[in-house]
Amino acid sequence: MVSLLRPMSLTEFRADASAQVAWVAHMGGHVWIRKHGKVVAGVVPFYQLRMLDALDYGTTDPEVKRRMLEREYAAWKRAVALKPEPVREAPPPIDPERADMMALYERRRRARLGLE
Repeated sequence: MVSLLRPMSLTEFRADASAQVAWVAHMGGHVWIRKHGKVVAGVVPFYQLRMLDALDYGTTDPEVKRRMLEREYAAWKRAVALKPEPVREAPPPIDPERADMMALYERRRRARLGLE
């Protein structure tokens, strides 16, 4: 019995993508693509994608799906707009004594390297 599921890394898929897509189209199998060990994407036959769309959106009409996706995107943008920006703290002031030491160290380093 031939397995109709092929899990593979993104690198493996990229090396032989054309053959994998042809296998999916011909055999009706699925390719699961892993990135860092986690499944992140899949390649499925088009007829199964249409079935998933119908289950997900209740229709295969592209105009209805477009409107539904626009609504979802607008809701996502509103949610992101509500998220407050992180407050960035000002860097601590440089201690003048330490700044003098750093400048002295830099002058000595440049002199040692013959840059002055």
